[in-house]
Amino acid sequence: VSARMSNGALTLIDNSRKAVYGYDQRAEVFGSKGSVQNGNDLPSTMVLSTVDGVTAEKPLWFFLERYMASYQEELRAFVGSIERGEDAQVGQRVLRLQLETINHRPPGVKIIQRCGESGTEYGTGGMVTKIRAAEIIIRFGEKMIIANGNEKDVLLRIMRGEKIGTIFVGKEKRLSSRKKWLAVRSHKGTVVIDSGAEDALTGKKKSLLASGITGITGSFDMGDTVEICNSRGKKVGKGIVNYNHHELEMIKGKNSRDIEKILGSTFFDEVIHRDDLILF
Repeated sequence: VSARMSNGALTLIDNSRKAVYGYDQRAEVFGSKGSVQNGNDLPSTMVLSTVDGVTAEKPLWFFLERYMASYQEELRAFVGSIERGEDAQVGQRVLRLQLETINHRPPGVKIIQRCGESGTEYGTGGMVTKIRAAEIIIRFGEKMIIANGNEKDVLLRIMRGEKIGTIFVGKEKRLSSRKKWLAVRSHKGTVVIDSGAEDALTGKKKSLLASGITGITGSFDMGDTVEICNSRGKKVGKGIVNYNHHELEMIKGKNSRDIEKILGSTFFDEVIHRDDLILF
């Protein structure tokens, strides 16, 4: 994207939703009197140099990981403004309009079935969107509270331990930043697996091999995200695929040692590596 700013400066923006080496976000400003550069945040500044080349850390994977301190400061500023009785500079009105309460849901009935579909004049998602967000939070191993933003001092009361609204408690084991990034990444297709592959993924914590795949839908490339479903249509998980859909159609159900013979070359024994996989 090329744009001209109000002061006449020219701006060039390059954007891509896919970067296999991490969350790449850099900025550079230059002019006749000098320049400013802002690089990626890295886990460390370590650089390994050998005869084979130079290796450095990849950028941090997940958006929330990169800006954790910013989110914390925003929350502190928001709560502080309420304590001082001042107008919040970080969206107090927006938060109050979006927060709602879920009460008296019948036992044994999924919350999602009790939420309705439409939103309000302030948004399109309604309660369903909030519950979908809660599902992601639970998967992350975090906690989330949905409460009525119209109640007086609702955030302060929640933080003091008062039981308000509905709390969603995540799994005991938190997802890594990379897998959080994977959880919110949209999928391009679906792979269907047999019972043996499902047991290997869920029970034995293994990678997904071509031999366990029985079907494929959608068009995707190497590095795209796909959903994983069992033979009954139940979603098992999601992962980053090492082969495109054409290649996968050719090798599905085949043993890993036969991949090179079928495709002419092989780069991966796994269709989806365990490190690039999350389970639902």
